[in-house]
Amino acid sequence: MSRDRADRVTRLISDVLTGTGYELVDVELVHAARRSTIRVFIDHPKGVGLDDCARVTRLLGDHLDAAGDIGLQSYVLEVSSPGIDRPLKGALDFLRFRGESATVTTIAPIDGRSQHHGVIRGVEDETLLLDQPDVGLTRILIDEIKKAQLKRDPWEIAKGRR
Repeated sequence: MSRDRADRVTRLISDVLTGTGYELVDVELVHAARRSTIRVFIDHPKGVGLDDCARVTRLLGDHLDAAGDIGLQSYVLEVSSPGIDRPLKGALDFLRFRGESATVTTIAPIDGRSQHHGVIRGVEDETLLLDQPDVGLTRILIDEIKKAQLKRDPWEIAKGRR
C-alpha cells in the first residue's frame, strides 16, 4: 500500500477523532488481494472498552465510506486499544510514560546493539534517556528509533502497582 494512501487514511482518522476524547495511537494498513485491513489503535484517559471500540468503529466507518479520496474500494476496519505493550511514537509518549519499562529498537546499532530494554527516564534535546539494567543510562536520538513500545508486567498491573 502506498505511503501516500496510508498518510491520507491516517490524516482522515486523526481529523475524525479530534475533539472526541480519544487519542489516535497508531494506524496500520494491510493490503491483501481483495480487500485491505485498516487497524486503528485508540486510547482514552479512562481506558478503552468494547463500547468505545464499537463507537469509534461506527464513527470512522461512516467517514471512511464517505471519503472518496483515500483510494480504498473494499476494506475491513478494526478498532482496538493499544494493549499493555503500547507503541511509543515520539517525545510526548516518552515523557508521558516516564518511569515505565520499554523496549526500543534503533535504526542503527548503539554500543553494538539495536535492541534496548530499560526504564524511560525522560527526554532531553530530542534524545530518549533509557536506563538499562546492564549498561546504565543510554541516550538514544528519537530520530534513530525504528520502534518503541512499553513492556508492562500484567501481574503488576493486576495488583494495581502500575
